[in-house]
Amino acid sequence: MYRANEKTNLRANEIVKEMEWRFEGVYVDAALEALHICFTDEVDKGAVKLKRPYHQMRDMKSKDGKDDVYVVSVSAVSTLMALSDFCLVPYFIWKGVADSLGLERNDCIKHKRHIKRFLQAMYLAHDNIVTRYAAVPLLRLRAQALDSLFQGLRKSLEHLEVERREELLKEVNERLQKLGEPGLLGDLGDERPDTLTAVVTLVVAEDLGIGISKEVVAMIFHFSTGGMNAPMRRCAHIVRARA
Repeated sequence: MYRANEKTNLRANEIVKEMEWRFEGVYVDAALEALHICFTDEVDKGAVKLKRPYHQMRDMKSKDGKDDVYVVSVSAVSTLMALSDFCLVPYFIWKGVADSLGLERNDCIKHKRHIKRFLQAMYLAHDNIVTRYAAVPLLRLRAQALDSLFQGLRKSLEHLEVERREELLKEVNERLQKLGEPGLLGDLGDERPDTLTAVVTLVVAEDLGIGISKEVVAMIFHFSTGGMNAPMRRCAHIVRARA
């Protein structure tokens, strides 16, 4: 997209190349316009007073001492996180990607927020930006997240060769439905989708006597082992009550 103007749009080019290297085409294609808006000066800001994400990323380099490779990786991951929140790409399970690249999760979250705000402001201020960079219904986002997390769980169980995994998956799906998922008014509608799916997986495995440890479930959903303790205290008794 930007190779004809490599010098002017060097950062955007680098992010595109990073995405092409690491992610499926559906993510890259959806990101091109957002990168054009956020990481080049070719789309005039008009009445938008927010700082362009490109300059915020540059500040991360100059103030925090992060190198170019790190900044490009954060830019790529944060952009896809923002697009996922707009439901413009398949739900992006970003924590594992960030961890594999050595990125600080807080950096990704912080810059995702910058990118989302800037895209929303530009969308509202410009008639010629046709992609809908706008908030989506929470129920739609939750349903997409739960489905993606469930498919990720399936792949992980297959990779780990967990015994009776189809039985486990069937019961996890049924237990989520009994909890009113996907939904915002269910028994655990306030829990994040990843936390909820992790707790349901662990509780169901224990109920069925399937040998999968808390450490393994935490790894699948990109939590620390200790990070499972509080959600289990909050939710496990409710999940068990819906057996």
